[in-house]
Amino acid sequence: MLQTPSIDAGFLSQQNLTLMPRAQAIFCTNHPAVHALALCVGCEKRICSECATPWEGMNLCVSCLRKRTEIAVARGSSPAGWITSLATIVILIWLLPRLIVSIAAVLAKLFSL
Repeated sequence: MLQTPSIDAGFLSQQNLTLMPRAQAIFCTNHPAVHALALCVGCEKRICSECATPWEGMNLCVSCLRKRTEIAVARGSSPAGWITSLATIVILIWLLPRLIVSIAAVLAKLFSL
């Protein structure tokens, strides 16, 4: 028979110091013989240190990490993002030389007086 540890303050996650109250500190959802050290912030499953993966300062289980990674990849590869970036670069390449020439002309007039 497995015993729960006698830590009164609760279990402390090694990844991001998430405090799990003693009443909830049971066992990992994926590994029933291993004590849970954290809660997944996505699905609130109890997870051990082997199952917990830090992501932007939070503990996530494998399935929630996969979902967040897919969302992050989908956002980063959007065609609208590439088009906006390309349009900005083209505008800057067209605008900057004209702006520099205009500033130079104004400065030349100021210092020629």
